[in-house]
Amino acid sequence: MRQFTDYQGRDWQVTVGKASYGALCLLFCASDGADWRRTWLAAETAFEAEGELARCTETDLQAHLESGDCWNPATGN
Repeated sequence: MRQFTDYQGRDWQVTVGKASYGALCLLFCASDGADWRRTWLAAETAFEAEGELARCTETDLQAHLESGDCWNPATGN
């Protein structure tokens, strides 16, 4: 899990998630819990995905956040 602050000063936590059929993604949660985002990874294993997250700069994380779609953890959509 990583934490970072976006360009608007909002704090986020990001972790690797696993969706249906084994697809791997980055899951972003705003520190207030009011906003969730998801972006897909090309990694084929959880180990590769964790490594990709570890290598991300804050600029990389910002780009993933901006390209992500809204996500609802209660429904998985």
